[in-house]
Amino acid sequence: MRTINNTVRRSEPRRGLDFRGTRSSSERLLILLTIGYSGAVVAGASFGSLALGSLAKLIAIPFVICAILTYRRRPNSKVNVVTWCLAGIMVLAVVSYFWTIDQTASLSKASTFIQLFAATSCVGLAMRQLGRRGFPAIAWGLMIGALASAFMVFYAEINHTFVSAASYEYLLERVSAGASDPNDIALSMVITLPVFLVQPSRVIKLLVVPVGIAILLTGSRGGILAAVVMLLSFIFLSFFNKNPRGQRSVRPWQIIVASIAVVVLGSIFLPAKIIARFQSIPSQLTGGTLTNRTILWKAAWNGILNRPLTGYGIGSSPTYEFAHSGYLLVTHNVWLAFFLEIGVFGFVLFLVSFVVAFRGGFRLRADVPWLLPSLVALFAGTYALAWDYNKLLWLLLVLGGYAAAEHRVIHEQLAVLDNVEPTAVSDVNVDNDTRGLSPNGYRGVNARPHP
Repeated sequence: MRTINNTVRRSEPRRGLDFRGTRSSSERLLILLTIGYSGAVVAGASFGSLALGSLAKLIAIPFVICAILTYRRRPNSKVNVVTWCLAGIMVLAVVSYFWTIDQTASLSKASTFIQLFAATSCVGLAMRQLGRRGFPAIAWGLMIGALASAFMVFYAEINHTFVSAASYEYLLERVSAGASDPNDIALSMVITLPVFLVQPSRVIKLLVVPVGIAILLTGSRGGILAAVVMLLSFIFLSFFNKNPRGQRSVRPWQIIVASIAVVVLGSIFLPAKIIARFQSIPSQLTGGTLTNRTILWKAAWNGILNRPLTGYGIGSSPTYEFAHSGYLLVTHNVWLAFFLEIGVFGFVLFLVSFVVAFRGGFRLRADVPWLLPSLVALFAGTYALAWDYNKLLWLLLVLGGYAAAEHRVIHEQLAVLDNVEPTAVSDVNVDNDTRGLSPNGYRGVNARPHP
């Protein structure tokens, strides 16, 4: 092993999408498919009535094929714990069919988890193949998907496409782009806000304003609370997230100014009923039922106490809730949903996935500064949503799992690009291809020389 002094100077931002260093057109195709898949899992929530909700599945097919064909195992590569946790959840989902209280729902949901595992595990394969280039590819996909969702929300607002014409008054003019759930649309866009904020381009940073206004138009109180928690965590982390040159990716005042702009513009354009809905947040948190969610949660907890080991079967929560709470609805809490449907073992696997993902986001908080705030938004938002089968949830968790497993290698790759000697990685080998080159084609610090 030999240490090679890196003297390469780069003026462009290191987090931009960079195709240099790719060895073949198949790797370029993998980057494009990674962008497409990550964008589709965000935008797919907004295209229900246009028959484009399965866009992510259509992109997932070539994405899976390309990820498998281009994958080359790296020496000393670490295990992505989240992928194995998802595999365990998939197995539990399948076998729960034999004791479920709703076989039709369990069969459908088990099939969903099999497809989810196939697509999401290939995200991990793609990240291992692309290295540091995988993060900007996914970031671009998330931003494109969020802009597509925001466009659909504005389009729905202009055309008065609300959740249901029959229950227009009850649902308080909440837009439903593509007849989808406004809460799902809102949280999907909230998760992407950190990606916009960390971009070096001011124009891209400003796009957070229309996306933020689109979030307000959905009327999702859970989405607003998730955004507030995420922004507070982002402001706190911005004091510590400095790249090796000592520069912050985003300054606290930028977050505050963007938030004020969204609130001011939103107060101008939002319908009075939506504003009244948001004003009810304090009363709902202190003494309300959160739109009957607390009733669902109480019934789910009683069911967990009755069947803590096996649960009632994957996808069975609506049937259970109808029998015990009177509402034919999902549990509306991802943690209770896993515990109720596949028991304590599924709950523990999901908990481990979140812990590992947060560890990865924390380890790369300076190198990939949007990942940890996005995970915070995901954690805060899913307390009121049943996202157990959501593609975006598992994409972020697997991404965090990859960051936890390979954070030292990724840190060294990015330090090389910044022309800064990495810290605490003296024993790490940058082995992004068989020639020991960094992703941009430069020889990295402590890279293995070509034999």
